[in-house]
Amino acid sequence: LSFYVYNGPPPFKMANSPLANEITNLTGIAYFTNLRSLNVTRNQISSMNLSSNTFLNYLDCSYNAITSLSSIVLPNSLASLFINNNNLTSLNTTSFSNLTTLNCSSTGLSSSNLI
Repeated sequence: LSFYVYNGPPPFKMANSPLANEITNLTGIAYFTNLRSLNVTRNQISSMNLSSNTFLNYLDCSYNAITSLSSIVLPNSLASLFINNNNLTSLNTTSFSNLTTLNCSSTGLSSSNLI
C-alpha cells in the first residue's frame, strides 16, 4: 500500500493498483500527517479515521462499502469529498466547514443534511 504526499490532484489512483479491491481499512494512515490528497476508490473500506491527517483537502473514497459519514472521521481541512457509489443511508456535512466539492451521486441516500 502506497500513500503519496502531493499538493495537487492525486497522482496515483488505487483503482489502477494491484491492490485495488483488496483494501479493507486504512490502518497506519495516521502516520502520514502531511497527506494532502488520498484516492482509495474501488475497495472494500467501510470506515476510516483521517483525523490525524490535518492537511488532507482531497478525498476520493468512491466505490467502497461506506454506509454513513458517521463511520468516517474526517479533518476540517477537507475541501473535496468524492463518496459516490457507496451505499449511503444518510449524509450530514454540517461539520465540514471547508467543503466546497461534494460528489454523493449513486448512493441511494434516504436523507441528507447539506448546510
